Amino acid sequence: MNFTAEIWILWTGSALFQLAVIVEISRRQLQNSFRFFQFLLSYHVCITLLSAIARTVMFPDGAYSILFQADCYLLTVFQFLVIQEVSRQALGRFPAIRKASIQTLFALWAAMIVMIGIWFSYLNRLPANKSDFLLVAIRYHDSVSVGFTVFVLLFLLFLAWMPVPMSKMHLQHSFLLGCHFTLSSLSHFVAQDGNYRSQHLLANFIQLGGTAVVCLLWLLRVRATGQEESFNTPRGPLNLAETERLFARLEDLNTALSRAGKH
Repeated sequence: MNFTAEIWILWTGSALFQLAVIVEISRRQLQNSFRFFQFLLSYHVCITLLSAIARTVMFPDGAYSILFQADCYLLTVFQFLVIQEVSRQALGRFPAIRKASIQTLFALWAAMIVMIGIWFSYLNRLPANKSDFLLVAIRYHDSVSVGFTVFVLLFLLFLAWMPVPMSKMHLQHSFLLGCHFTLSSLSHFVAQDGNYRSQHLLANFIQLGGTAVVCLLWLLRVRATGQEESFNTPRGPLNLAETERLFARLEDLNTALSRAGKH
């Protein structure tokens, strides 16, 4: 499919905004907090460049398809690493809660892999069907991305319901990450419905435009906030009484999960 001028502009703009965030993380020496997020953005930029090259005569026929399939699998690995990084930032003081959240994410990921494997095996048993590795890669990527998005949104609801001691910088980063995952999943849904060309054009606008907006907000919001920890919520910091009550509740939950893990 040939890209329109608008898509090329969005593609370039998205890559430039991601490069700006990568540079900002390095400039402020925030790798300890956002190392895997920086890896994810770097990966996005590299895939963007390789995809642009693969669409030219510089690569042999079928190179773009191979690159696309590899991206479907590799991207989910980076997404998982970014989610566990956010979990570490938010739940570092509560190891049992963090361990339970990562185990839940692992179980969700494994379940989706098994389901895709069963579906692929079923297709291969049908006499009229041949193995379609591209279709399997797309289904895997869409399913895992949606699963990860649901997990991230539930995790953000947990942070809103039971705030943890974390900086405003990490809190805003977490919610912007939730926006990024949601827009990415939305673009996959849009691409599956209706006219191929028009829907894929809209999906690209959502994916690329959304990434650019999220990165711009990251530069405007996250870079301007401090790293001092406090009990922050979407509506602002909590008072001392609320802080003590919520911290005790988190400690109780962490202790209960720790005891359950030993049995």
